[in-house]
Amino acid sequence: MLLGQRRAAETRAARRETLAIVLDGGVGVVAVCLVSLLMGRAIRRLDASVAGQRAAEAALQEVNQGLERQVAERTAELRRQSDLMNSIFDTVTDGVIVCDRDLKYTHVNRAGKEIGGVDREQLTVAQVAGGLTLRTARDAPPLPLEQWPLARAVRGESFDNQRLLLGGANLKDGLWLEVSGRPVIDEDGARYGGLIVHRDVSARQRAEEEMARAHRMALEAARLRSEFLSNVSHEILTPLNGILGMSRLLLDTGLRAAQREYAEALHTSGELLRDIVADVLDFSHLSDGQLVLEEAEFDPRDSMERVAARFAGPAQKKRLKLTLDLDETLPAPLLGDARRLEQILSNLVSNAVKFSERGEIVMRARQSAESASAAVLQFEVSDTGIGIAAVDQSRIFQPFSQVDGSAGRKYGGSGLGLAISTELVRQMDGQISLESELNRGSTFCFTAHMGKPVRQAQRLDNAAEDIAAPGNHEDKAAAATILVAEDNPVNQKLTQMQLRILGFAADLVSDGREALDALARRCYPIVLMDCQMPGMDGYEATAEIRRREAASPQHTRQHTIVIAMTAHALSGAREKCHAAGMDDYISKPVDIDDLDALLKRWAPEIGAVAGEQPSRDGSPS
Repeated sequence: MLLGQRRAAETRAARRETLAIVLDGGVGVVAVCLVSLLMGRAIRRLDASVAGQRAAEAALQEVNQGLERQVAERTAELRRQSDLMNSIFDTVTDGVIVCDRDLKYTHVNRAGKEIGGVDREQLTVAQVAGGLTLRTARDAPPLPLEQWPLARAVRGESFDNQRLLLGGANLKDGLWLEVSGRPVIDEDGARYGGLIVHRDVSARQRAEEEMARAHRMALEAARLRSEFLSNVSHEILTPLNGILGMSRLLLDTGLRAAQREYAEALHTSGELLRDIVADVLDFSHLSDGQLVLEEAEFDPRDSMERVAARFAGPAQKKRLKLTLDLDETLPAPLLGDARRLEQILSNLVSNAVKFSERGEIVMRARQSAESASAAVLQFEVSDTGIGIAAVDQSRIFQPFSQVDGSAGRKYGGSGLGLAISTELVRQMDGQISLESELNRGSTFCFTAHMGKPVRQAQRLDNAAEDIAAPGNHEDKAAAATILVAEDNPVNQKLTQMQLRILGFAADLVSDGREALDALARRCYPIVLMDCQMPGMDGYEATAEIRRREAASPQHTRQHTIVIAMTAHALSGAREKCHAAGMDDYISKPVDIDDLDALLKRWAPEIGAVAGEQPSRDGSPS
């Protein structure tokens, strides 16, 4: 601006000076015109330059003003974002704490001050830690400063949701914190601090501790219940073993008609009581998730025939026709739990007999699918009984449910059989269904997946023939004396009589200590060992037998077969027997047919030492 004014003044002075020369000197017209023309051009160029400079100055001023506006707007935006971030930072309920490399707090939000006990920034972790403690558990020692979360984050550690107990003079029960940490890294990848986020989870911790306490109480209650059921089952099944066993033996004697009727009623009542106890125990197993299916080779035809034989008498008494319809292609042998399969079938056939007054009951079995390693079997039990209304058909599969649950109902029962059967079918990877119509009968159908055993390509024919040869092992076994360890006098006598009928002699002892003394005097091929006896029980006695066998010289060592006889029908009893060193297991009430099958299974081992049965000193007993 000043430059333009100065140049305009110089131009006016030059004009005045030129005019004076013309007037005073009388210069020619041409010279005056030439000078005037040149000066005009110069003045125009000078004016144009001034105008351009003015325009440039105006544009620069406009740019500067635009930049100033942008800076002001950006500054205001950054201020708003900073205020928003600070508002968010202080509003979040989780504590957020940032520190530098020297563990000095640089940023602490409101929750961090309240939860973490940091009253202001610029403090160091060491200053805060002076009045507080951090522990990983209530009974754990306090963490040293280098293990505090911020110190770990500054060192470059990253961690999530670590639960720590913050304690201090003003924290009576402490605060449970859930802490996550990260190192703070600049754009060049260098660590210049650490950050932690923590929240108060004391309420959750208390809830979890309460849940854990409730869980422990539930486990203890379950243990006490199992112990109670185990003891009750033993106290019930022990005398029931005597009732059923003795009544069975009584029925095999020459009785008058009236006496036979009384004995049969006694035996039937005992069987009903046994079935109810078994249902209650099985339901307890299922409720606790402790019922585990076994897997062994069996023939499904044999299972069907055994169930049919069991209910042939009751069906005949009601003049019901009980029929077996087995498909010719039914595979055998298969792998599965034959006892549980027969339990399902028994529940269904028992109901069919109970709820039918005329007509017939048909048991069917066929294979519905197969693969290289498994077969799917389908079983049906049909009757011509009272039937079940559609509205009640889904309910009967529930525990304790019966079509008629009134006190004056015609048909008894615990209401657990179908619920137990349904769960057993489920464990066999099958399904159970019902088709029924009132007064037209019912058909229960269920499927079960069974494994196929892997057969060896070659068989030991000589060994098989030797075992199967008539009179080879069984004749020798029949001459054996079996040691029976049983504390109940009735069951002692019952077992002795059952063994006598099966062709065995029996020596009786009342507890585990007496069994050990007897084995020290004589080599018994097999011991029927009651598990629960006063003094030394069957488990302790068996463990001692195995210890003595292991300590004996190799050339005189003999493995004594120990068979558990127990009324402890709860889940795990069989496993406990095997863990104690027992070889097999039979549960009370002991049926003579089951005892016969068990002894036949062990006939080779019994026969191997059944000859002279010498005493331990080598002399014949």
